[in-house]
Amino acid sequence: WTLPPSKAKSEQCFQTALNIVFEILNKVLERILNRDFGTNLILSALDTKKDYIVLEQYVPRSIWNGMLIKYNKEHEKKIKAVVFPSTHSNWDAIMVHKRLDSFECLQNFPENWCGLRDEELEQESGIKGAVFCHTAGFFWESTTKESAILAVEKVLGMNNAN
Repeated sequence: WTLPPSKAKSEQCFQTALNIVFEILNKVLERILNRDFGTNLILSALDTKKDYIVLEQYVPRSIWNGMLIKYNKEHEKKIKAVVFPSTHSNWDAIMVHKRLDSFECLQNFPENWCGLRDEELEQESGIKGAVFCHTAGFFWESTTKESAILAVEKVLGMNNAN
């Protein structure tokens, strides 16, 4: 405002604002497309008779958790866990929440696994390739898909036996 008016400066400011709006709209569109892609991956994995699903590709929990909470409300068979590749070469198993407004899960990993890492977790769980189990019991990480599935199956088997 301290400089004389300039049509070139006004057009430059308008172009900058326009670029910002396009960047925001592109990000929104990208999120919508990614959400739809992730939703389709989940839907195809739901064709299962198991209490968990396995994804061959990373899908953020923000996409699948609410979707599976809704699915669990509408179906007798409950999906209690999701196994998928992590963002850093390992495999994760995460338990599904009971409700969107709660961190309580349908099932947790056993307390004696919680907070353990590597060899200590391998020994306690009996699962080779164990990397980490979260202290709250909702998250497991291992070096292979097979060991992540085994952890989930062990937990769900323990639960079904009780």
